[in-house]
Amino acid sequence: MALSNWDTMAWDTDGKPCAGTTIFQNKIRVSIYKNWLHIEDLRKKYQKVSSTVNSGDFSFHVPGTRDWVDVKARRGPQESVYVYIEYTHCWNKGKKYNFDKLRFFGIGCYGYDSEVWVGVKPETEIYFKDWLYRGHKFEQLDFGEGGKITGSHTERGPIAYDLPTLETGMRYNQGDGFFADEIGTDGQITKAGEAKGTIFMRMLTGKDDTKKGWDTE
Repeated sequence: MALSNWDTMAWDTDGKPCAGTTIFQNKIRVSIYKNWLHIEDLRKKYQKVSSTVNSGDFSFHVPGTRDWVDVKARRGPQESVYVYIEYTHCWNKGKKYNFDKLRFFGIGCYGYDSEVWVGVKPETEIYFKDWLYRGHKFEQLDFGEGGKITGSHTERGPIAYDLPTLETGMRYNQGDGFFADEIGTDGQITKAGEAKGTIFMRMLTGKDDTKKGWDTE
């Protein structure tokens, strides 16, 4: 089962661990699928328009609304996709317009390392958070006496304003998540570096694929 090769770690708008999919206002769904980002408009009027993203920055307006979505995606370790989504919901009360910002953060990665199942590694989570909080490069001017510009230097900052502090992530195998939804098995959700053997491989071989040499026993 191909899904069982892939792992997910995600956070909601408040920075708390969540499943690798969320549905924003107006039925815009974003999901981590394998190591891609999948975006769908679930409204029947728009015939379930969808897009798959590997990497890049872009924004789009949600048809028929005043809402818009900002997307940032990068490639990372473990053949991963790093994802940051910012959904801006615009609504009005009388003549006054209001804006709510909702966010989604996620990692989708290949979970095997030399044929051993490891899931999201701790360093992959660390690199992801470093990208969020220090991934934006900008030029800062240097000033001398009398306010004269003497040069410039590069600084790093967050990729968006007012980001929440992400809690310690919780990862899960995408195949395990499928079985949990379909037949009620344990989703085997753990912290990075504490992955359990995949359900699919235990069902197929009876072996624990987190053990080195499991596939040659």
